[in-house]
Amino acid sequence: MEIYRERIQKGVEKVKTILAAHPVTFGLLVMTSGIKANELMLILGWMMHDDLIAFTDPEYDRNEKI
Repeated sequence: MEIYRERIQKGVEKVKTILAAHPVTFGLLVMTSGIKANELMLILGWMMHDDLIAFTDPEYDRNEKI
């Protein structure tokens, strides 16, 4: 399980970097990559969920193993 969490976390970091630096490019990438809307919402939801927990719980460790 922790291997998948690490992979997802790396993917999320890449998506955040692309989204912050090039929002238009990110939009075009999503449109041309064939990602369905529900998959995109799942990815964005995962990103926001993790950030929300980290913001509201100061003792939350993102790298904590499941």
